[in-house]
Amino acid sequence: MAHIDPRSVRIEFTSDPPRPGRPTDSPYGDGFAVPLMDRLFTASAEASIVGSPGEVTGPWTFGFIQMMWVQTWWAHYKGLQPEDGSVFINFARAERIAGSSTFPSVLRDTADHYTERLWINDTAAPGAIPGGHYIDVVPEGTPVPHAITPIVFGDRPVGILDYHVENDRTHRTNFIRETEMDYHFCTIFSARKPDGLYQHLAHFLWAVRWQGRFTNANFVQEFAGVVPEATGFTRSRVIAGPPGNVHVRSQIEQPQAENIVDISIRAFHEAKNPNSPCWHADRQRDHRFNVRG
Repeated sequence: MAHIDPRSVRIEFTSDPPRPGRPTDSPYGDGFAVPLMDRLFTASAEASIVGSPGEVTGPWTFGFIQMMWVQTWWAHYKGLQPEDGSVFINFARAERIAGSSTFPSVLRDTADHYTERLWINDTAAPGAIPGGHYIDVVPEGTPVPHAITPIVFGDRPVGILDYHVENDRTHRTNFIRETEMDYHFCTIFSARKPDGLYQHLAHFLWAVRWQGRFTNANFVQEFAGVVPEATGFTRSRVIAGPPGNVHVRSQIEQPQAENIVDISIRAFHEAKNPNSPCWHADRQRDHRFNVRG
């Protein structure tokens, strides 16, 4: 019976280690975007199907599936004057509430929320990732052995924040002073077999953390730079087979009404409500908040 030769399964990292990105104006309105990395993190994968002489097989589909969870995501705002107060928003807590899940919420990271789509890059614009071949389909009737056309993966996480919020206790504008985002991923090279079942061939873990500070002069926000000890990118080696973490493994193929991007957007808006448990305001500009957990 046709099967994947485990010796043929390879994942290669194809990009240089990324550096911290710089904030830019948000395309979604009055705010700013934080590309956590200055470039795409990319990889490629390949595998071969083998079997008996003269055997044909198909259909197979090969691609990358990605799971994501948010470890940390907060923003600290301060007024220009001491009496303007300060605000601390814990978006990671809002995400856990929005996802109705335990911390951290582990969900698929896909380009859309449709439950039948598992692949991370299946709706990416052509050319968005170098190589551009995100999924390889082996049609029915393909003779073995057969080497798939190598597929590519690429991701560059981006966070969205407001430049300023209104402090509901002082009714003054508070401006962004500091934010931290800590995103974790498990990226899995997988195959959908002719019987419709999935085989998870190999995977790797990666994480990106970004903590930056801002200044304000005459109502103009300026990026002061990242906090080096709290900013960086890490990845694991390639690990054969499916993820060992039971929470991640149990969610890979589960139907989900929303993906992590959907929940993050909803959490972002819900956390900015002064009645939210994720919103903390004080009348003192230099109040020390202790709500990052």
